[in-house]
Amino acid sequence: MSDNSSPDRGDIHSRVTVVERDLNRLSETMSREFADVRKDGEGRHLDLKGMIQGLAATQAERAKVPWQAIGVVVGILVGAGGLLYTPVKERQSEMQEQIHDRVTRNEFLTTLTSIGARRDDAQRTMEGRVGRVEQDVDHLTNAVVPRGELETHWADQRDRDSAFQRELDALVRPQLPYQPTRH
Repeated sequence: MSDNSSPDRGDIHSRVTVVERDLNRLSETMSREFADVRKDGEGRHLDLKGMIQGLAATQAERAKVPWQAIGVVVGILVGAGGLLYTPVKERQSEMQEQIHDRVTRNEFLTTLTSIGARRDDAQRTMEGRVGRVEQDVDHLTNAVVPRGELETHWADQRDRDSAFQRELDALVRPQLPYQPTRH
């Protein structure tokens, strides 16, 4: 019996040695591959970080307010406004003096009466507009969905989404060689 078991042990021993060597090679290969993937990910991370910093610097440069240009424009506008306002003011003063000299008391009372009538018409028009606006506001208030009802709807949707995710995880998990963790 011992004669038969010796060759089997040597054969098993050589098989175990081959399997151990293959496992060691596989482990080394996987370690190198993971290191390469990690280096590639870090390189991409640094590239993206540099791009984002470049965009931030560009955006910061664009966001600066051109105060000097604004100051020049304001100065020009003030100067032009002063030049234009002076003749207008003089003409307005002249016109007021002419009007003051020509308006009689009777004309003044007629004007006030017509203004009062126009004011009453304007007030009736505004009251009608206010009434229509109030009706529109009431209509919109009745059309708005209460917040509590929306919260209930959103909570139900979140429950359906999480149930669907659990079903999906249960289907996918047995097919994966490793088990992902959910945060």
